[in-house]
Amino acid sequence: LPFSDSVDARRPSYGHCLNNEEMWVPFLEKAMAKYRGSYEALHAKPGTLADALVDLTGGSIETHDLTRSPASDWAASGELWHMVKRWFSSGCLMAVVLEEEEDDDLTEVTADGILPNHAYGILDVAEVDATRLIRIRNPWGEGEWKGAFADHDQMWNKYPELKEKLQYVFSPDGTWWMAYEDWVSVFNKLHVVRLFPQVWHQVTQKGQWFEASAAGPPQVIQNAQGQLVSVAGNAKGTEEPELSPNRTQDLGKSMKSNQATLQPTQDPDPKWFNNPQYRLSLKTEVATTVYLSLLQSDKNDVLFPTNIMVLKAKASGRLWDCSEVLLLGAARETPMETRDREVTMEIAVDPKDHGKHFFIVCYQDLHPSIHGPGAKPDPRVQASFYLRAFSSEPIQLDAIPPAHTYTEHGEWVQGVSAGGRRLKGRMESSSWCKNPQMLVNFRKPTSFKIVCERSLGKGRRHVTHGMTVGLVVTRLYSTSTSTTSTAAKKKGTQRPGMTGTMGSTGKSLRDEDAPEIVDPVRKMQVLPTDWVRESSYANEEVACLFLSLTPQQGPIVIIPSLSEENIGGHFTLSVYADRPLKDAMMLNEKQNAVLSGSWAAETAGGCHLHAPPFEHKNSWSRNPKFSLTTPTRMTCKITLARCEKPWRSQVAKDSVGCMMGLYVMQGGSDVSRENVIAETTFVPGTEVTLECTLERCAVEDSYCVIPCTYDPGKIGEFMIRVCSESRFDFEAYS
Repeated sequence: LPFSDSVDARRPSYGHCLNNEEMWVPFLEKAMAKYRGSYEALHAKPGTLADALVDLTGGSIETHDLTRSPASDWAASGELWHMVKRWFSSGCLMAVVLEEEEDDDLTEVTADGILPNHAYGILDVAEVDATRLIRIRNPWGEGEWKGAFADHDQMWNKYPELKEKLQYVFSPDGTWWMAYEDWVSVFNKLHVVRLFPQVWHQVTQKGQWFEASAAGPPQVIQNAQGQLVSVAGNAKGTEEPELSPNRTQDLGKSMKSNQATLQPTQDPDPKWFNNPQYRLSLKTEVATTVYLSLLQSDKNDVLFPTNIMVLKAKASGRLWDCSEVLLLGAARETPMETRDREVTMEIAVDPKDHGKHFFIVCYQDLHPSIHGPGAKPDPRVQASFYLRAFSSEPIQLDAIPPAHTYTEHGEWVQGVSAGGRRLKGRMESSSWCKNPQMLVNFRKPTSFKIVCERSLGKGRRHVTHGMTVGLVVTRLYSTSTSTTSTAAKKKGTQRPGMTGTMGSTGKSLRDEDAPEIVDPVRKMQVLPTDWVRESSYANEEVACLFLSLTPQQGPIVIIPSLSEENIGGHFTLSVYADRPLKDAMMLNEKQNAVLSGSWAAETAGGCHLHAPPFEHKNSWSRNPKFSLTTPTRMTCKITLARCEKPWRSQVAKDSVGCMMGLYVMQGGSDVSRENVIAETTFVPGTEVTLECTLERCAVEDSYCVIPCTYDPGKIGEFMIRVCSESRFDFEAYS
């Protein structure tokens, strides 16, 4: 121990007892200095009374503001008195403080003898002849209460038998009795240290908020009707999620009331599920009381507002959304301004009513309307914590592993890959397939959270406001047989076809246990027989979808887009899964080029049968033309597609005339039958694919690709795709 050897002060250098024979104060101070790293550290980072009580006892702290709800409500109803009695009889340590602003004069005691911002201990709680009394101690050993029931106060004369029953002796020892009613009105903070019996069980898990796990409070919850509603009200591009003025930020109440102030949205919460999660399991069949403590580490640079949420667990694995039906409670139903080191909650669970398994979610409870504009967890700041569970019966507490994460960064390039939303009104857009695409495959039944975050930049000066972001998820290979493979022809030689409905084995995808990504090809459209999920496009910055799929429903393709086409921007696409994925990759844009076009009245020229020698006029040459340049010899697949719904009425009237096909010829200056080097047969479906091998060609002698319908005059939009592992250039003829 550091010791002062001067003549006038031969004692321990720092804290010491008045009685030189007692050494518990310097020993305790030495232990804290060891824990903190040095004696200097004890002063460098000031603590609080609540923190000190936890560090000295190993218990768990509850701090109640007696001037605010719910503690003020307990005091008004008399319930607080019964709670104080229960706490005291169960062995809890309690202390009270009269907290005042720091700029007030804190050296002046009140008229009643109470020093502001000074801790007082509770020594006893008694109710004698309907008189409710609390005994208080000033740890300084001097300075006492001057109100009712103070030493030598006239109230002792009014109740002469009270002193004898309490076995109280007047003494200037810093202790006194005071009426419960005065105690409630004089002090405004009550600290209760829960100390648990030795027969109770305790388990601890260490965790941290960092990067994705610093996900913050829930923004979206699922109500009892299964609808997703926004707690934050941040739809349609609100820059920061703000809580409603009528305090619907009270999560527990808002989830139960489902008031109209909550804004509905289709998208699930894009972040909350990434918070640290734990699975609490009861090892008994009897009702159990569980006390939870979320304690931030002393080694953190700053403290954050935190919260604990407990939900019933229906299945193993991760909790993906906050659900009203599963919610059992939260440590703080209303976000608080204070940044306490510890938050606690107590729940009583019965396996017969609640089951034996529960989710515990720990999160940083930052809200812009409470903690200032822009308040949200910083994923760059590593913040550690301890989750402690005390229980009356045996329990098990396990950390749930974080989700498997796959992240890609991409860009919507104006005029190239900014295809916009899939649906324009009720019709499908032919430009939608230009958007970047992510291909995902998996071996076992898997749950996904798919999140697309649009980069808006700090100033947002170059962002088109009102433009929202969204997602479409569908199967990569259509289940419909309307996609037809056709033979390629070159000088009369048949080439093997390629179909989008077949796997590598030639079996239908429905017959394969886990379909493979045979060819990473661009998804052109969603057919009526395809399953599809689309986000709400309700937010400028983020879109989210949740899916649970079997391998037979894959592989899937994820297509992020903005709500309007031809608007550029950057994005981050993340897939969170409860199992490792077999494949997760962005489609190579250079190997999967796509262009959209249309047959107008002047360009819908029909097939080669509408040109000499079959007809005098050559309407075939009026069809749209596309240039394909191949710097090296390459094998490629060229697919012509059209959206099913916009063409439905024309196909119903003339299915033969609306059949599609395409031609490849050398050069585009002379559209004639003699120059055709490869072609498809004409089919009545929505897609037709040609596989061919093309020799090297120069830019001035590029190949010409001509898509057409069987008969002229069939007006509508189409998409044309070229896929190859070799480098090529594909563009529309000017």
